[in-house]
Amino acid sequence: MSEIKQNIVLNFLPLNEQDFSFTVYRRLVEHQEKKWSDNIRRYNLPRNQGESENFTSYWVSFSQFENSESFTIEANTNNYLTEWYIHLLLHQRINEQQSIKQYNHRSDFNELRTYFEIERFPEGTRSVWLEPYFLKKKHKFGFLIGFRFFLNKNQPFNKRVQQLSFSLDNDGRSNKNFHIDSFKYFKEFIGRLNNSINPLANSISISQSFEPIESDLLATKIYEFAYGKTSNSQFNGIMSNGPFQQVNNNLQYVFLFREAEKSLMLELMKALNGDKYNTFKGLEKFNLPRITPKENLTAIRIADFSDEEIERAVAEIPTQGNRVVISVFPRNEERFYYSLKNRCLKDNILLQVIHNETILNEYIFKWSVSSIGLQIFSKLGGTPWLVKSTQQKTLMIGIGHSQSRNPNTNQIQRFYAYSVLVESTGKFVSIKPLANHSNKSEYLNEIANNVGALIEENQSYSKIVFHLPYKIRQEEIDTIKEVIQQKNSSVSVAMIRINDTSKFLGFNLLQNSLAPYESTFAELSFHEFLVWTEGLNFHSPNANKRYAHPLIIEFLHPRGTEVNHSEHLQEILNLSGANFRGFNAKALPVSLFYPKLISDFNKNFNDFNLEQVITDNNKPWFL
Repeated sequence: MSEIKQNIVLNFLPLNEQDFSFTVYRRLVEHQEKKWSDNIRRYNLPRNQGESENFTSYWVSFSQFENSESFTIEANTNNYLTEWYIHLLLHQRINEQQSIKQYNHRSDFNELRTYFEIERFPEGTRSVWLEPYFLKKKHKFGFLIGFRFFLNKNQPFNKRVQQLSFSLDNDGRSNKNFHIDSFKYFKEFIGRLNNSINPLANSISISQSFEPIESDLLATKIYEFAYGKTSNSQFNGIMSNGPFQQVNNNLQYVFLFREAEKSLMLELMKALNGDKYNTFKGLEKFNLPRITPKENLTAIRIADFSDEEIERAVAEIPTQGNRVVISVFPRNEERFYYSLKNRCLKDNILLQVIHNETILNEYIFKWSVSSIGLQIFSKLGGTPWLVKSTQQKTLMIGIGHSQSRNPNTNQIQRFYAYSVLVESTGKFVSIKPLANHSNKSEYLNEIANNVGALIEENQSYSKIVFHLPYKIRQEEIDTIKEVIQQKNSSVSVAMIRINDTSKFLGFNLLQNSLAPYESTFAELSFHEFLVWTEGLNFHSPNANKRYAHPLIIEFLHPRGTEVNHSEHLQEILNLSGANFRGFNAKALPVSLFYPKLISDFNKNFNDFNLEQVITDNNKPWFL
């Protein structure tokens, strides 16, 4: 890969001056005091001027308050306080001028993020945001810059909205110029910013140039298929070589539909048999039998989408052998879908659904039928491909959680947690429930005990890596870590937080598309990294779609110098190529994506007052 040249700059505008000081008002925090207001916040500061140790908790404000004292600190004394300071400087300058208009929105997860209105449309508002940030790797304060489209109330989410959001191009296809459009939009705003609010203070101004950051490349994903054959393309590998691991092809197909959908079911059958489009050669490419009426096809008609019809239909499904139910219905029949899914889960019946709208849209159907076949094959327990990995004895445990709430009070009624187990090659192992409890402390204890049992159960693995979503609570992390330490197992354990709602965007200034290459990674701090699981292809460096933002990877445990960061990052990249839901689904590692899918089922089962039926399962029914 050494011949690959990149010059990555981040969507980060550093301050031109990093060595500055400012004055605050502070008072020692007394026992059990709560936060007072947004204007008075809690920070750790040194007791005496100029000290770099002996920090204590203080109430801090930029205006005098009761029993407070003035205190001057350097910018690097407390990075979080300095971020608040430059945020306030930005707002002071905005209030002093008229040329830049704020957009009134407060972010729940980024309280110091400021939105600016750029363009208004009947569908909504295009905005650019600034957020103070300390880039540890460069030891620089500045502002991250990003884009967001706000949809107007009661406006439908449609193709036009996706075009205004830069997701789709003018032809309605995936916007392969996304990085170019974003870069141009940011640069125009930066020019306006410089003319209106720079400098923020006498010695503090925002740079007009994005910050370059050192990057490197991980190994590209190589997929393994039948007979040890390999390819860098999942689709081409399957079509040429067949799946890595087959399933029993003594299969019974069950079509479940209304009479109104009969013609769509026939079109679906032709497409799955490979008789409709040259883009998919049929289920036989997965070594699954053709769908043949009177031989391996049972048709069950329903009169409507009621629960009664679901019960009647399920009673008609053959009980012997390998069977998969395939149902077609309109997209708006959500309750029917989740009720049918819930009911099939109870009896361990595999279900594949397709919306009417998908089949009716020739372009979408043409390119999605292969992924429908892939999902059917994978739900049956087949392994379409593996990703070649040097870490053969590594088990990844992706943890997800969800909550059910009282609809009247919004109080949490029950906590659910579960884990999806996959090997480093992407091979799906199983789903394991971790907790299902109404009491918070019992819920955490239940997670702890079940995680401990997981570690004891999987003795064949020399390394267990927990991939944790960004929403998981610190107390859950601490509880799980405590159990691991108590077990004192010989297996090595790592805990990594993966955030897919990345506020970072990288631009490759050496490519016309400005997109980084897939497998690029960059260090934000010793414990934090960016990984681009999507990007330009090394064999054909032209953008062919809109690429996802990079993942933010944070190492939680262990955090010492002995951690091989690149080894873990490689595993995360590999798992982004192990998604059996579609041939082009590469943005998220399955250890993060699969728990998201299950969490969505949990939420919808709860919303439709259905029983929570997520249990031990060694087949990926959620695809």
